[in-house]
Amino acid sequence: MGRFIDMLRGDKNTLYYIGNGFDLFHDNVKSKFIHFYSWLNLKDKDHEQFASMMERIYPDSGIHGNLLWTDFEESLGNFNIDKVHQIFAGKEEDGFFDEGYQKRAANIVHDTFSNISIYLKEWAKQIDIEKVKPLLTLGRESRYLTFNYTLLLEKVYKISPDYILHIHNSIEDDEPLIVGHDKPFPQYFDDIENTNIQKSQENLAKEITMIKKPVDQVIKRHRDFFNSLGNITKIIVFGHSLSSIDMPYFKEVLYHVHDNAEWYFTVYNDEAKEKYKSIVDHFISYFNNPKVCGVSQYKNKIKFENCKYIVISEIYRE
Repeated sequence: MGRFIDMLRGDKNTLYYIGNGFDLFHDNVKSKFIHFYSWLNLKDKDHEQFASMMERIYPDSGIHGNLLWTDFEESLGNFNIDKVHQIFAGKEEDGFFDEGYQKRAANIVHDTFSNISIYLKEWAKQIDIEKVKPLLTLGRESRYLTFNYTLLLEKVYKISPDYILHIHNSIEDDEPLIVGHDKPFPQYFDDIENTNIQKSQENLAKEITMIKKPVDQVIKRHRDFFNSLGNITKIIVFGHSLSSIDMPYFKEVLYHVHDNAEWYFTVYNDEAKEKYKSIVDHFISYFNNPKVCGVSQYKNKIKFENCKYIVISEIYRE
């Protein structure tokens, strides 16, 4: 039959840094954004209306298309306050604004945003992994930092939850799943002459700020996990896009892993390989620039010669 790539084997000094591409590597795991969006439209009228409302709030996002999850989160931050205000706030008639004008648009957006995490967990729970078979030899005592909500590691690979951190929570957690954008938004609109419109748009800005991903708080919450990575000499990045939204997590890992650790990146094609190389180049510059970093023990956390790139199609399956 086939064989596993030795480079993807882990031991107690290995950290797996896992994104949705890891789940999709396994046959029949339907965890793409398009699977979520299709499920919304087929579930029932409430879910379908939610999907429709998201399209109205983000008319230029292509949110109904075959987006990557990182594209979806990026879309959440591309919020046109003027357009959304025009759609949902109501119309001014002779300078008169009814009592609910200032909050009408914000309330509609708030109700929609409140359902994102709820529906996301509901969908993730119904992803069928019962017949999924393990395709890799993963370290039973390795550490796992996963951005996935599913329990593929626990259920399919029988990895102990003690070794796994679901950084954005999982379907088994009581807390909401974490999803969001990384865009800053203004809180005041002093250049708007009409105070009702100004207040209405301020309220909208507060709502879009509420779905900003709380990366700093998440890192602080899991400080013990990151502090425990000092013995990690091998990092396997499997199926993670390393998007700007989640880059602070990657940076935090870099701060804590062993100097001169080996890095392995799974890639789909040459374009992805070049993207990872540019990221590596950025962090080499960062950690070796005392004007930026200034802390000697942070140097040489990542080097070009310590990075290997594994094309997914070259991984043989048993």
